[in-house]
Amino acid sequence: MAERVRIGIIGSGGMGHAHANAYSGDARARIVAVADTDKARARALGEKAGAKAYSDLAQMLGKERLDAVSVCTPPAGHLQATLAALDAGCHVLCEKPMALNAAQAERMVKRAAARRRLLIAAFCHRFHEPNLVAKRLIGEGRIGKVLQFRNRFAGMIPMEGKWFSDPKVAGGGAIIDTSIHSIDLFRYLVGDAVSVSARLATMIQPIKVEDSSMLLLQTADGAIGSIEACWSSPLSGAMIEIYGSQGTLIVDYETGLRYRTTAMKVWRRPKLTGPDRFTAQARHFLDCVLGERDPIVTGRDGWMAARIADAAYASVKQKVWVAV
Repeated sequence: MAERVRIGIIGSGGMGHAHANAYSGDARARIVAVADTDKARARALGEKAGAKAYSDLAQMLGKERLDAVSVCTPPAGHLQATLAALDAGCHVLCEKPMALNAAQAERMVKRAAARRRLLIAAFCHRFHEPNLVAKRLIGEGRIGKVLQFRNRFAGMIPMEGKWFSDPKVAGGGAIIDTSIHSIDLFRYLVGDAVSVSARLATMIQPIKVEDSSMLLLQTADGAIGSIEACWSSPLSGAMIEIYGSQGTLIVDYETGLRYRTTAMKVWRRPKLTGPDRFTAQARHFLDCVLGERDPIVTGRDGWMAARIADAAYASVKQKVWVAV
């Protein structure tokens, strides 16, 4: 391994810039190359990051000696970009959804294992500090047995004319784009889902995918989760509520974390001083690439989330609970 981890960014849109910004604050990382089929966008991010710009991924992987890459293309490009990077000997941090479906995600996971390289799904909400603290409190048994989970990620997000609303590029709508994070958070904070029921609608925006969705998940021991996503509801926000047999945890993305147990008379708000979730995610990825710690999220998590998303879409068509 080089003294500094040599990073390539694949895709120079909004997420490419977010990943580049996150790496830029860590002295262990050096962004050396950027690839995007749009030459102008690749050049713009390359100039910002002090990196060489490429319009051809194969050329970048062939010419540059890279240790790791961030895959930040739209979802339809994740499979081939990840396989190519793994074959070139790179560790991979792949944006969500890791793939368009579970079959693609499985191919990615198996290729990473065959190449003995890390594949980490970029579920950045695992690195949101209130969620990390919630995970610790649950693990310590502070709220007892987790019974119910509720998560809402929503707002007014116009998608007309964007790739997010093209099912061939995005793989779907609010479920696979927005609720894929929620699905992962349910698995992270509560446990593996064994069945799912879902409903979706497109009521406001003139797009070909859902702008509104709701999922119900259940674990083998009975814990139930409800997941809401909407791109067309102004004055909505981001909330997670976790109800246990001995207490409650609430994460409000505007105000932080508060929790209360049956032994407490008032709500408690832990002091939070950590970095933003993208910075924390980049630091963690570098830690893992350097062998300093084991990943808290892997390609398998991306694969499992894809399986649940597939089951959710199947539930919509069949109007029944679907086993995962």
